Amino acid sequence: MSHMCEIHNKEQNQVLQEQKIVLYCPECAQENILEIIQLEDQIKLNKLELSTQKIENSREKFLRQIILGMIIALYIQVLPWIFSPFYNEIDSVGSYFLAVGASYQWMWTHGWVMMLSIIFVCLGLYNVKDAFSKLKNLPKTIGTEEPTKKDRSLAVKRFQASFRLNQANEFIQKIHKKYAEQKTTVTPVEVMTEYEMTLYYAKLIQHLGYRDVELTRPLESFGVSMIAKKDGIKASMMVIKDDSRLNHEVISRFGTGRAYFDCEEAIILAPKSINHDAEQFANELRIKCCNMKELEENLTSSKVDAWTQYLDEFTIKTDTDLKRYSMYEKERLIHFSE
Repeated sequence: MSHMCEIHNKEQNQVLQEQKIVLYCPECAQENILEIIQLEDQIKLNKLELSTQKIENSREKFLRQIILGMIIALYIQVLPWIFSPFYNEIDSVGSYFLAVGASYQWMWTHGWVMMLSIIFVCLGLYNVKDAFSKLKNLPKTIGTEEPTKKDRSLAVKRFQASFRLNQANEFIQKIHKKYAEQKTTVTPVEVMTEYEMTLYYAKLIQHLGYRDVELTRPLESFGVSMIAKKDGIKASMMVIKDDSRLNHEVISRFGTGRAYFDCEEAIILAPKSINHDAEQFANELRIKCCNMKELEENLTSSKVDAWTQYLDEFTIKTDTDLKRYSMYEKERLIHFSE
């Protein structure tokens, strides 16, 4: 399920922090993400034992290699412009260009000169390409100047492409598997004791909007199993597993329990529809009869809502700018770099 940032109206991403999913907005968290990425770069430099001065020296070396490569590639190509005046009589600009053209014509009519020229070009281009590749892979120095908008944008891209988002997704898959296993291993109502059924229904009715659910003492309850409130209305509830023992006396006693606990409603919770005679007598006493199997099916049919509620227990939604997460992540990076 996706979450949106109310400020930027963008979909939030998620990272993992100590078995919790932290939802964040990439726009809101730019500054804190930048700090994490800068610390990563600094740790990387420390591990490689590369100082700022060494990096600058390497950069100058590769720039010289590029210039040298270009000189090698163009060496034979520029020779006619240099040596033509020494082998021809030059008395004007036009005669100079004619002499250069004649030199090129001589060069390209001799195979060995062409081969030598191609070798020089290939050697020069190889050096240029190699230097550019090394410059690209050279670690960036951590400057003290104010980060630009481009720096922040690149930091967010690196953060988004890192292992962190995959780690969060893997954790969600893990807890979803656990959630699915719990769903498939729930004890069937049919094999529950009446007390176990009471505990189960106490949780189930909370999904129906009931709050302040309170179990009663069986010997003092007049058949009332629990008390709960919904929309300010207090209700007494009796959990019955076997409706064969639900006779007029039991129902009447439960009606008394409604008054005893000062409740406005009385509800019989049963795993299936109770017998017609008992239901008719209960209606005469204004006692509702609830088929919990039908309600349970309606509740569990909304799998997305149930999964979302389960996932919320593992989700932090109050750190959208990653301020707290960045403190945790920087401590983690420093710890593992030592």
